Amino acid sequence: LALGGGVPPAAKRARLEVPAVGGTLKDRLVQAIKTYQKSSEEARQEWGNYADQYLGGMRDPSRHEAESLQYFCQLYNLPIPPAGAAAAVPSFAMVPPAGAEDPEKARLVAKIKAYQKTGEEQKQLWGQFAGLTRDPARHTTQKLQEFVSMYGLGP
Repeated sequence: LALGGGVPPAAKRARLEVPAVGGTLKDRLVQAIKTYQKSSEEARQEWGNYADQYLGGMRDPSRHEAESLQYFCQLYNLPIPPAGAAAAVPSFAMVPPAGAEDPEKARLVAKIKAYQKTGEEQKQLWGQFAGLTRDPARHTTQKLQEFVSMYGLGP
């Protein structure tokens, strides 16, 4: 056995190899989450918060069951690449900024994000209202308007 935890080098290599996108459903879910994490700092934090809160702080998606990964993907509307379609993995960087197609939604998102930055209590109020999906851009315009009206954040 080699140094480094008593695991032979061949076993370490096998453990470190990244599976092809076209593999099992779990492989494709892991790839979708890793692609999502790389898309932005906010996306990386969303996965980190989810892993901390629901997965015991283990942030490596490959170490979780497919069901947990699938739930996250559904929660954040992440597309799952079909089997054998490595080139079809979406680039989240190509997605237009939140609210780009809806100026009213963009205004509400900006208002709620600014509100959250005014203090810990405001951040918690938004979190209680929003549930698991903390990013205001992932809520409907109607839901955002409801929050703005409820807390008197203006028109």
